[in-house]
Order: sequence, then C-alpha cells, then structure tokens
Amino acid sequence: MLDQDQIVEKSAFDRGQTHAPSHVIARADRTVLAHILRSGINLAIWQRPVPNAIVHWLRKAALDDLQSTFHDIDFEGPAAGVGGLLAARMCSQTACEQAANAALVSDVADLAGVTARIAHVTSVRIRLEWVTEQPCSYFHTDKVPLRLVCTYFGPGTEWLSDKAAKRLAAPDDVPAQIEINRLAPGDVAVMRGAPYSSAIGTALTHRSPPLNPPSEWRLFLAIDPVPSGNVGR
Repeated sequence: MLDQDQIVEKSAFDRGQTHAPSHVIARADRTVLAHILRSGINLAIWQRPVPNAIVHWLRKAALDDLQSTFHDIDFEGPAAGVGGLLAARMCSQTACEQAANAALVSDVADLAGVTARIAHVTSVRIRLEWVTEQPCSYFHTDKVPLRLVCTYFGPGTEWLSDKAAKRLAAPDDVPAQIEINRLAPGDVAVMRGAPYSSAIGTALTHRSPPLNPPSEWRLFLAIDPVPSGNVGR
C-alpha cells in the first residue's frame, strides 16, 4: 500500500515540477548532467525536446524506411571522432533524410562529448538502436559507472525512486504503476551504475519500457564512457 508522500512525489514529478526524489535532479539546462557526480545523485535529467529535423523525419516515414537509412549501430571510439564514425554508418537519399541524419549525427556527437567530459575519459561506446520489443523487462541497475541515455522516438526509459527500488524482493517483481517514472522523448539522462562506490550513493534502478508492436517502437541512444586502454570495438 502506498503512503501519501509516495503519491505526491510521483504525481508532482510527472507534471514537470521540482518535487523529484532527492537522488534525482531534472532541469531544462544541459549543465544539470554534471550533477551526476554529486554525492547522493544517481539520475540527472536534461529536459529538452527532440531536435525538429529528427522529429519530422521519424513521424513522416514508416519504420522499414527509417531502418533502411541505418541498421542498429554499436561501436567504440574517441569521443571527438564520433560524428565522423556515425555519419559513415548512415545512408541518406532524400533531403529529409539528409537533414535528419545530419541533426542526429550532430546531437549524438555532442552528447558523446558531454559523456566524455563528465566521466573524464577520451573514448566512448555508442549504441543507436531501433527498438521494437522490450529487451530489459526487469528493473535492474547497470554494470557501468555511468550511462547517458536518450530516446528520440517512442516511450522513454522507466526508473524507480530508491524507496521503490528497495521494496523489490526479486528481479521479476513489478512495482505499482504509480511508482514507475518515465523519461520523456528527447530527455537526456545520465544514470549512475553499480560500479560506483556506495559511499557516494546507490545505482539507479530502471528498465526499458513495455511496447505494443508493431505500432509502438523506439529510437534509443546509449553512451558509455570507455576506460583508457579498453578501446577497440
């Protein structure tokens, strides 16, 4: 049974107000992402819309046509070179595709630089995926120190407050719907993972959102910092 504090906390945050759990910070300002390094913070959210050229392209075309411009992308490389590496993996035919892909490359390259600066690394892993099912149905924590995520289309990543996460007794437990928070499309979030020392806070518990294919799908970005010496994928 939920107490009134839990209900107020959830509903207020969903309305875009500032009453997020104390371990979460969300603002319409990109500088908020660096707050993930603060003690006690395990989720920092830059609240922003999806760039217009990307939205126009994703809403206009069928999924099969969208996927023809690029397949799922997964590579590691220098953060400074992400734009070129990503552009080389894309194929644009129409003016709309060219504008969208240019905007997408620019945005991902920018976020790769943000990730590298926050994590104090020079290389990152990029995953840009068309998601048509729920790959992570269980709530879990990541096995990387930090991960930046952004959903360009479709439902965003779902996450739990630390209070709600502590009540999960088994990996397949599902909390009450009112305890499940969801990032909005376009939101850029940096999440703390399990390798971080417990001295500065807990890892964020989260999952991929449920989908109703074929009408519901996602274009999802994840960026992980790559420790020095581990590049080569």
